[in-house]
Amino acid sequence: MDGSSEKMRIEMDSLAERAYEHYKYYQVEEALSIYRRAYDIAAVIEDREKMMKYRQWEGHCLHHLERFREASSVLMTLSQTVAIAPHEYFSSVVDQVDIAIKLPLALPKIKSLLHEAYRIMREYSLQTSKSVVLIQESNLFRMRYDYKRALEKALEALASHHNDAKTRYNKLVYYRGILDNLTSLNSVPEIKVWLLELQECDTDRTNSKEIIFLGFSSEVAILEGKAIEAFDYAKQCIIQERKITYDSFSSLRLVVKAGIMADRLNEIRSFLAEMLSLRRTECKNRRYQIYLYCGDYYTALFRQKREVQYINCAKKYYNRARNIGIEIDSLFDCNGRQMEISQRLEYVDKLSE
Repeated sequence: MDGSSEKMRIEMDSLAERAYEHYKYYQVEEALSIYRRAYDIAAVIEDREKMMKYRQWEGHCLHHLERFREASSVLMTLSQTVAIAPHEYFSSVVDQVDIAIKLPLALPKIKSLLHEAYRIMREYSLQTSKSVVLIQESNLFRMRYDYKRALEKALEALASHHNDAKTRYNKLVYYRGILDNLTSLNSVPEIKVWLLELQECDTDRTNSKEIIFLGFSSEVAILEGKAIEAFDYAKQCIIQERKITYDSFSSLRLVVKAGIMADRLNEIRSFLAEMLSLRRTECKNRRYQIYLYCGDYYTALFRQKREVQYINCAKKYYNRARNIGIEIDSLFDCNGRQMEISQRLEYVDKLSE
């Protein structure tokens, strides 16, 4: 290797380290830009393994920025590189699974991607990465409203994570998966146990841990009917989340949900408007949730003011959610969203009689 190439390699490695530091602290746009620069250098010095590594990170960053289709086109370029960089190819497949669940794609396509992830894991002895596939299986069950099986997979993923020597996912991902499903199952005593476990969790992402704790403390208060406490926790959660990340949708959803329960409709109006501004996202399930909570907000407003315009707005948003929900349920071969919306539409019909 000549002196020029060596200098370029040193610069490339330095850029990759900087990019990861940005990524670790949720500065994903910056990470994306720097990984692309590192890739360009790798291409010049013809380091194919590093090219694949930085291309995979480019796709991963695009994925986190919710530029899903752009991410997919980048990640699919790695399909012929498995022999050169099996771990990078494996990671690209796991990212594609997550994207396929979020868009979503049809269930057979998602299962095919999961099968491919397991195949690569077996053939290239990547067993130490099993937890990332398990948590995606949990996410898939959750999106199909099968919360018990989703919880089982999330618990299995956390147990596997303890043995994983090389995984990009922080353990907080697994705690969130467990708590999400326990919340959907209304399992308050178990949620409280896992919140204590969360507090004992050893992680360098203390801000993220606090956000998860505040968010699920709000969910517990909602399940226990403590509306004001739930709203207070939700507000604290979104304040903390906005300090560290570009994407606070989960906290937005929670503050709207808790605010409706606490009858703080004026106070959450700006949060609802912010949520509605995100409706053009590529993620259909997020669009579904946005319209669902808009419907909930206007239903609550009708109960408060008894003006027919609000019940009409509620029906409008519920019907939009239903249209998207039918499409998602069809892709996932389930009916959870349709049942959810039907119950709400039946309620508003009775309310307006």
